[in-house]
Amino acid sequence: MVITFRNIEEAIMPHLTHPGQNLVHILFNLTPFNVCGPKLSSSTQKYHVKENGVVPSVYAHTYEMVLAGIKVLSLFLEDGKPCSKNDARILSIVFHDAWKYGPRGTYPHTLRNHEKQMADIFEGHKSIIRPYFETEEDYETFIVMIRYHSGRWSSDIPKHTKLTFDWNNWPSDILFIHMLDMLSTRDCFSFLNL
Repeated sequence: MVITFRNIEEAIMPHLTHPGQNLVHILFNLTPFNVCGPKLSSSTQKYHVKENGVVPSVYAHTYEMVLAGIKVLSLFLEDGKPCSKNDARILSIVFHDAWKYGPRGTYPHTLRNHEKQMADIFEGHKSIIRPYFETEEDYETFIVMIRYHSGRWSSDIPKHTKLTFDWNNWPSDILFIHMLDMLSTRDCFSFLNL
C-alpha cells in the first residue's frame, strides 16, 4: 500500500476538533510535505530500516506514528471527544518530519536540523496558527513536540551546554513523540498491517 497525505488526513480528522481540522491544510501549505512525503524517511537508508530491509517513505513513517499515537491518546480522553491539547499532539506527529528535505522538499539528503527549522517556521507564523489552539500552552506543546521530537539528537540542544536527554527531566509530550518516532524505526507497528 502506497501511503499518501490523504491516508494521514483520513486517519486524523475524526480525532481533531473543528479548529484542528481547519488547521491541517494551513500547516500543509506552510510546508513542502507534498514533495518530501513520498521520499525515503532516511535518505542514507541507515535509519528507519524495517526488519525486511525496507526504508519507508516519510508519509508511511508518519502514518505509522499517527495510527499508533491516536490509539494511545484515545486511552486517555475523558469523554472520548477531541480536544485542543490532542490537536497539538496529533498535528505535531503529522508535521514532525515535513521539513526533512528542506524548504522546498528538494534537498538530496535529509536535514540534520529539520526539526528546528520546522518549529521555527511554525513559530514565525504564530499569528496564523495560534488562534486554532484553545490555549497558548496547547500551541507551545505543538511547537516543542516538533522541535525536540528527535530526543537527545535534537539539533536545538546546544552541544556546549549541560542540557542532556534525561528521561526524568523531559516533558511527557516530547517523550511521547520521540518514542513513537523510535518505535517506528523498527517493526514495532507491524500490527497496523501497512
